[in-house]
Amino acid sequence: MYVMLLVLSILFALPEERRATLTMSVQAVTGVILAVVAIANMPVLSGAFGSGQIHIRKSVLDPLSDPDHWQTLMDGWNLWIERPIFGHGLGAYVESRITDTEKFQVFHSVPLWLIAEMGLSD
Repeated sequence: MYVMLLVLSILFALPEERRATLTMSVQAVTGVILAVVAIANMPVLSGAFGSGQIHIRKSVLDPLSDPDHWQTLMDGWNLWIERPIFGHGLGAYVESRITDTEKFQVFHSVPLWLIAEMGLSD
């Protein structure tokens, strides 16, 4: 969503403001990349569920839940691509993911959830 907003701000900038907008966008992207790298490598205190023990992980990245997060982001993106204007309707993602054996996931990005299920027209 952040990248989309940056691209749109460059595209819709007035010609005389376009160079300054591009420069600010490159600086913003560089800052975000540096912040993500710093946060991803920061030690984190976390509690083990149910055991009451606390341990220090070496990173905020979690190999158990990160694939699920990426899967929901990709599914939400695909839903939005299918119907970008009117969306699929509230609850469409959960309805599409429910099976007898599979637990459903929820979106991990509120802006993506809103445009995937409600579209841009709402």
